[in-house]
Amino acid sequence: MQAAYNAGRYEEQLANADFRPYLQRVGIMDTHIRPSHAALHGYTARIDDPVWQFMYPPDGYHCRCRVCALSQADVDKRGVTVQHSEIVEVEQAWGPNDSRMVSAIKWNGQLYTPDAGFGHNPGQGYLAALGQRLLERSAVAEPQLASLAVRQTLGNETLLNAVSTDVNTFVNNTLLNKQARGQLRHVGALPPQVVDRLFEKGVAVESAVITLTDENLLHALRDSKDAQLPESLWQRLTEFILNPKAILYNTQKADAALTYVLDLPDTSGKLVVFIDRELKARPTEGGKKERIKTNLIRTGKILANDESLRNKGINEVLWGSLD
Repeated sequence: MQAAYNAGRYEEQLANADFRPYLQRVGIMDTHIRPSHAALHGYTARIDDPVWQFMYPPDGYHCRCRVCALSQADVDKRGVTVQHSEIVEVEQAWGPNDSRMVSAIKWNGQLYTPDAGFGHNPGQGYLAALGQRLLERSAVAEPQLASLAVRQTLGNETLLNAVSTDVNTFVNNTLLNKQARGQLRHVGALPPQVVDRLFEKGVAVESAVITLTDENLLHALRDSKDAQLPESLWQRLTEFILNPKAILYNTQKADAALTYVLDLPDTSGKLVVFIDRELKARPTEGGKKERIKTNLIRTGKILANDESLRNKGINEVLWGSLD
């Protein structure tokens, strides 16, 4: 109930961000509040500060804290100090025999971390679901229109962060469970230019949406062996799909496929995306599984070099550049 209530408040606060651009934590300062939450009472930061991605209440069991929005006049009148806390990654126990790296802040000389499983913004969970619904509907929309709509929407930083955080959680859970459960996430869409170029080549894609399944994520990790893409790429897949270095079309594959070339620190990576694959998927809002056409990420690996990709007899650059 607290999560649903605060998700609604966050949605309202985002809509009013131009007039009230600051958020302030408010604790119920009684004998039941935990000391770490009491210490955060009055904490204020801009609404677009990344701290709210993991520190928006409820951020622990039975947390009763809430967040109120402030205008610039409120901040000035009350003499409120706007914080820019240092965000760090720390290891947190996750169940009896496991741990994960999670976000935390250094505040007043102490380290604050939300309870395990609570390090996310419930309102951004709503936004992530909204993003997935958009992508689901785009999968059956006219590809050029869907491509423009998805890329324009993911150009909104708040929504991009929400969808990216949701994909991150999906990837982490898949890697933790190490088994496919028939789950998937839509992670982006083909650029409009690629849809046009494919049509010129006689490949009229039925969907612009790009999808990752838990089965193919595990397959990619097994298939790449010593050339595995870093987990951080899979966790930030939505951002990489939105801004690849290049997109190539393989002219010799029997199955139509694209190669996404990605810039990584000190190296490059690639993802192979099969065009127009049919899947059965359950809609975000629930109900029976439905058949959809999508562009499916099949595998990926680190590139030792990109010379093989430069063979113009095999690969043609549809977007971006290998230079």
